[in-house]
Amino acid sequence: MENYNRTAADIDKYRFVTGMNFHTGAMQLTAKKLTQTSGNNEIEPFINMSSTILIDPVAEELLTFASYLQEGYSNIVLNNSNGCAFVSFLSALPYIHPVIPIKYNEFNGVAYDSIVGVSIHHETGDKEINPMAMEIQCETMWFAKSVKVDDATFESEIPPIRWTKKMDKWNSEFLCDKNSRGGLYGNSASVAGKKPRGYFCAVTLCRDNTNSNIYNSTNDVKKVAFDELDLVISKSSFAEQSGFTGNV
Repeated sequence: MENYNRTAADIDKYRFVTGMNFHTGAMQLTAKKLTQTSGNNEIEPFINMSSTILIDPVAEELLTFASYLQEGYSNIVLNNSNGCAFVSFLSALPYIHPVIPIKYNEFNGVAYDSIVGVSIHHETGDKEINPMAMEIQCETMWFAKSVKVDDATFESEIPPIRWTKKMDKWNSEFLCDKNSRGGLYGNSASVAGKKPRGYFCAVTLCRDNTNSNIYNSTNDVKKVAFDELDLVISKSSFAEQSGFTGNV
Protein backbone atom coordinates (compact mmCIF):
# COMPACT_ATOMS: atom_id res chain seq x y z
CA MET A 1 0.00 0.00 0.00
CA GLU A 2 2.88 2.37 0.83
CA ASN A 3 4.58 1.61 -2.48
CA TYR A 4 1.34 2.24 -4.36
CA ASN A 5 0.71 5.56 -2.62
CA ARG A 6 4.17 6.90 -3.51
CA THR A 7 3.26 7.23 -7.18
CA ALA A 8 -0.57 7.38 -7.13
CA ALA A 9 -2.53 10.59 -7.69
CA ASP A 10 -3.92 12.16 -4.51
CA ILE A 11 -7.49 11.00 -5.14
CA ASP A 12 -6.29 7.43 -5.81
CA LYS A 13 -4.16 7.08 -2.68
CA TYR A 14 -5.28 4.61 -0.03
CA ARG A 15 -6.45 6.34 3.16
CA PHE A 16 -7.03 5.00 6.66
CA VAL A 17 -10.25 6.00 8.43
CA THR A 18 -11.07 4.99 12.01
CA GLY A 19 -14.20 5.07 14.13
CA MET A 20 -15.82 3.43 17.15
CA ASN A 21 -18.92 1.33 17.65
CA PHE A 22 -19.95 2.58 21.09
CA HIS A 23 -22.47 -0.23 21.49
CA THR A 24 -19.97 -3.11 21.13
CA GLY A 25 -16.73 -1.25 21.81
CA ALA A 26 -15.29 -2.37 18.47
CA MET A 27 -12.98 -0.05 16.60
CA GLN A 28 -13.59 0.30 12.86
CA LEU A 29 -10.48 0.55 10.66
CA THR A 30 -11.14 1.21 6.95
CA ALA A 31 -8.56 1.46 4.16
CA LYS A 32 -9.83 2.65 0.77
CA LYS A 33 -9.44 5.07 -2.11
CA LEU A 34 -11.85 7.95 -2.46
CA THR A 35 -12.60 6.68 -5.98
CA GLN A 36 -13.60 3.17 -4.86
CA THR A 37 -17.07 1.80 -4.25
CA SER A 38 -18.91 1.73 -0.93
CA GLY A 39 -18.38 -1.96 -0.18
CA ASN A 40 -16.20 -5.04 -0.42
CA ASN A 41 -17.87 -8.38 -1.19
CA GLU A 42 -14.76 -10.49 -1.72
CA ILE A 43 -15.05 -14.03 -0.36
CA GLU A 44 -11.50 -14.05 1.02
CA PRO A 45 -9.59 -11.43 3.03
CA PHE A 46 -6.76 -9.38 1.56
CA ILE A 47 -7.69 -9.96 -2.10
CA ASN A 48 -8.63 -6.30 -2.29
CA MET A 49 -6.54 -3.77 -0.35
CA SER A 50 -9.76 -1.86 0.39
CA SER A 51 -11.10 -3.43 3.58
CA THR A 52 -12.77 -2.65 6.88
CA ILE A 53 -11.65 -4.63 9.90
CA LEU A 54 -13.12 -4.58 13.40
CA ILE A 55 -10.65 -4.60 16.30
CA ASP A 56 -11.06 -4.94 20.06
CA PRO A 57 -8.74 -2.15 21.25
CA VAL A 58 -8.68 -3.46 24.84
CA ALA A 59 -7.83 -7.10 24.09
CA GLU A 60 -5.90 -6.04 20.96
CA GLU A 61 -7.62 -8.76 18.91
CA LEU A 62 -8.99 -8.90 15.38
CA LEU A 63 -12.75 -9.46 15.60
CA THR A 64 -13.92 -9.75 11.99
CA PHE A 65 -14.09 -8.06 8.60
CA ALA A 66 -16.97 -5.80 7.55
CA SER A 67 -18.39 -5.22 4.07
CA TYR A 68 -18.77 -1.45 4.25
CA LEU A 69 -16.05 0.97 3.09
CA GLN A 70 -16.95 4.32 4.56
CA GLU A 71 -15.11 7.60 3.98
CA GLY A 72 -15.52 8.83 7.54
CA TYR A 73 -16.90 8.02 10.99
CA SER A 74 -18.54 10.16 13.67
CA ASN A 75 -18.58 9.80 17.43
CA ILE A 76 -22.14 11.13 17.56
CA VAL A 77 -24.43 8.75 19.46
CA LEU A 78 -28.10 9.14 18.49
CA ASN A 79 -31.25 7.75 20.06
CA ASN A 80 -34.01 6.31 17.88
CA SER A 81 -36.41 3.36 18.01
CA ASN A 82 -33.71 0.84 17.08
CA GLY A 83 -30.78 2.54 18.84
CA CYS A 84 -27.72 3.92 17.09
CA ALA A 85 -24.32 2.28 17.51
CA PHE A 86 -22.43 4.83 15.38
CA VAL A 87 -22.72 7.12 12.37
CA SER A 88 -20.58 6.88 9.24
CA PHE A 89 -20.26 8.99 6.11
CA LEU A 90 -20.09 8.20 2.41
CA SER A 91 -20.04 10.88 -0.30
CA ALA A 92 -20.74 13.44 2.43
CA LEU A 93 -24.00 11.67 3.42
CA PRO A 94 -24.50 10.32 6.98
CA TYR A 95 -25.55 6.69 7.51
CA ILE A 96 -26.87 5.33 10.80
CA HIS A 97 -25.61 1.91 11.94
CA PRO A 98 -28.43 0.80 14.26
CA VAL A 99 -28.05 -1.39 17.32
CA ILE A 100 -31.11 -3.42 16.21
CA PRO A 101 -31.06 -3.38 12.40
CA ILE A 102 -34.14 -4.04 10.32
CA LYS A 103 -31.93 -5.48 7.58
CA TYR A 104 -28.67 -7.32 8.24
CA ASN A 105 -25.61 -7.01 6.00
CA GLU A 106 -27.12 -4.17 3.98
CA PHE A 107 -24.85 -1.14 3.99
CA ASN A 108 -25.35 2.09 2.08
CA GLY A 109 -28.37 0.49 0.39
CA VAL A 110 -26.41 -2.52 -0.93
CA ALA A 111 -26.82 -6.16 0.26
CA TYR A 112 -23.66 -8.17 0.91
CA ASP A 113 -22.83 -11.82 1.57
CA SER A 114 -22.24 -13.35 5.00
CA ILE A 115 -18.90 -15.20 4.88
CA VAL A 116 -17.27 -17.47 7.48
CA GLY A 117 -13.83 -19.07 7.14
CA VAL A 118 -13.17 -22.47 8.74
CA SER A 119 -9.80 -24.19 9.09
CA ILE A 120 -9.78 -27.99 9.48
CA HIS A 121 -6.54 -29.51 10.75
CA HIS A 122 -5.10 -31.90 13.32
CA GLU A 123 -4.45 -30.30 16.70
CA THR A 124 -0.70 -30.99 16.45
CA GLY A 125 -0.51 -29.95 12.79
CA ASP A 126 1.80 -32.83 11.85
CA LYS A 127 -0.76 -35.25 10.41
CA GLU A 128 -2.46 -35.19 7.04
CA ILE A 129 -6.22 -34.99 7.11
CA ASN A 130 -8.79 -36.39 4.73
CA PRO A 131 -11.99 -34.29 5.15
CA MET A 132 -15.06 -36.38 4.38
CA ALA A 133 -18.18 -34.42 5.39
CA MET A 134 -19.46 -31.25 7.07
CA GLU A 135 -22.45 -30.43 9.24
CA ILE A 136 -23.72 -26.90 9.83
CA GLN A 137 -26.33 -26.06 12.47
CA CYS A 138 -28.43 -23.15 11.29
CA GLU A 139 -31.99 -22.43 10.18
CA THR A 140 -30.61 -20.97 6.95
CA MET A 141 -28.52 -22.97 4.53
CA TRP A 142 -24.83 -22.24 4.05
CA PHE A 143 -22.69 -23.63 1.24
CA ALA A 144 -18.94 -23.97 0.68
CA LYS A 145 -17.89 -21.32 -1.81
CA SER A 146 -14.30 -22.54 -1.69
CA VAL A 147 -12.42 -25.59 -0.40
CA LYS A 148 -8.61 -25.47 -0.48
CA VAL A 149 -5.72 -27.51 0.91
CA ASP A 150 -1.95 -26.96 1.06
CA ASP A 151 -1.69 -28.27 -2.51
CA ALA A 152 -1.93 -25.01 -4.45
CA THR A 153 -3.34 -26.80 -7.52
CA PHE A 154 -6.36 -28.17 -5.62
CA GLU A 155 -9.62 -26.25 -5.94
CA SER A 156 -13.06 -27.44 -4.87
CA GLU A 157 -16.40 -26.26 -3.52
CA ILE A 158 -19.76 -27.60 -2.28
CA PRO A 159 -22.61 -25.84 -4.14
CA PRO A 160 -26.07 -25.34 -2.56
CA ILE A 161 -27.68 -28.21 -4.45
CA ARG A 162 -25.43 -30.72 -2.63
CA TRP A 163 -26.58 -29.82 0.91
CA THR A 164 -29.42 -31.68 2.63
CA LYS A 165 -31.38 -30.52 5.70
CA LYS A 166 -32.58 -32.55 8.67
CA MET A 167 -34.17 -30.54 11.49
CA ASP A 168 -31.98 -27.43 11.74
CA LYS A 169 -28.80 -29.11 10.48
CA TRP A 170 -27.31 -29.09 7.00
CA ASN A 171 -25.03 -31.89 5.79
CA SER A 172 -22.85 -32.51 2.75
CA GLU A 173 -19.86 -34.58 1.74
CA PHE A 174 -16.69 -32.95 0.44
CA LEU A 175 -16.40 -33.00 -3.34
CA CYS A 176 -13.43 -33.43 -5.66
CA ASP A 177 -10.84 -31.19 -7.26
CA LYS A 178 -12.49 -29.16 -10.03
CA ASN A 179 -9.24 -29.31 -12.00
CA SER A 180 -8.88 -33.12 -11.88
CA ARG A 181 -9.96 -35.40 -14.72
CA GLY A 182 -13.09 -36.49 -12.87
CA GLY A 183 -14.08 -32.88 -12.15
CA LEU A 184 -15.94 -31.61 -9.09
CA TYR A 185 -18.20 -34.67 -8.80
CA GLY A 186 -15.56 -37.24 -9.78
CA ASN A 187 -17.66 -38.61 -12.64
CA SER A 188 -14.81 -39.88 -14.79
CA ALA A 189 -15.37 -43.53 -15.67
CA SER A 190 -11.66 -44.38 -15.65
CA VAL A 191 -10.23 -42.01 -13.01
CA ALA A 192 -11.51 -41.54 -9.46
CA GLY A 193 -12.04 -37.96 -8.35
CA LYS A 194 -9.33 -36.28 -6.28
CA LYS A 195 -10.71 -35.61 -2.80
CA PRO A 196 -9.23 -32.95 -0.46
CA ARG A 197 -6.16 -34.07 1.47
CA GLY A 198 -3.42 -32.15 3.23
CA TYR A 199 -2.11 -30.75 6.49
CA PHE A 200 -4.99 -28.28 6.51
CA CYS A 201 -8.28 -27.72 4.71
CA ALA A 202 -9.54 -24.13 4.42
CA VAL A 203 -13.31 -23.89 3.83
CA THR A 204 -15.01 -20.60 2.96
CA LEU A 205 -18.69 -20.81 3.87
CA CYS A 206 -21.23 -18.43 2.34
CA ARG A 207 -24.77 -18.05 3.65
CA ASP A 208 -27.34 -19.10 1.07
CA ASN A 209 -27.91 -16.19 -1.30
CA THR A 210 -29.23 -18.17 -4.25
CA ASN A 211 -32.57 -18.07 -6.03
CA SER A 212 -34.12 -21.53 -5.57
CA ASN A 213 -30.63 -23.08 -5.20
CA ILE A 214 -29.68 -22.05 -8.74
CA TYR A 215 -25.94 -21.65 -8.40
CA ASN A 216 -24.39 -18.24 -9.24
CA SER A 217 -27.80 -16.57 -8.90
CA THR A 218 -28.49 -14.15 -6.04
CA ASN A 219 -31.41 -13.23 -3.86
CA ASP A 220 -30.91 -9.99 -1.92
CA VAL A 221 -33.86 -10.76 0.37
CA LYS A 222 -31.96 -13.77 1.71
CA LYS A 223 -28.76 -11.77 2.07
CA VAL A 224 -30.25 -9.26 4.50
CA ALA A 225 -32.37 -11.67 6.60
CA PHE A 226 -31.35 -12.44 10.18
CA ASP A 227 -29.99 -15.86 11.13
CA GLU A 228 -27.68 -17.47 13.67
CA LEU A 229 -24.86 -19.90 12.86
CA ASP A 230 -24.44 -22.20 15.88
CA LEU A 231 -22.06 -25.05 15.04
CA VAL A 232 -19.79 -26.16 12.21
CA ILE A 233 -18.67 -29.79 12.52
CA SER A 234 -16.39 -31.72 10.17
CA LYS A 235 -15.74 -35.44 9.84
CA SER A 236 -12.20 -36.34 8.80
CA SER A 237 -9.70 -39.17 8.94
CA PHE A 238 -6.02 -38.69 9.74
CA ALA A 239 -2.90 -40.20 8.19
CA GLU A 240 0.62 -40.17 9.61
CA GLN A 241 3.60 -39.79 7.31
CA SER A 242 6.32 -42.44 7.46
CA GLY A 243 9.97 -41.55 7.91
CA PHE A 244 11.59 -38.54 9.54
CA THR A 245 9.90 -35.16 9.63
CA GLY A 246 13.21 -33.29 9.40
CA ASN A 247 16.81 -33.70 8.38
CA VAL A 248 19.00 -35.76 10.71
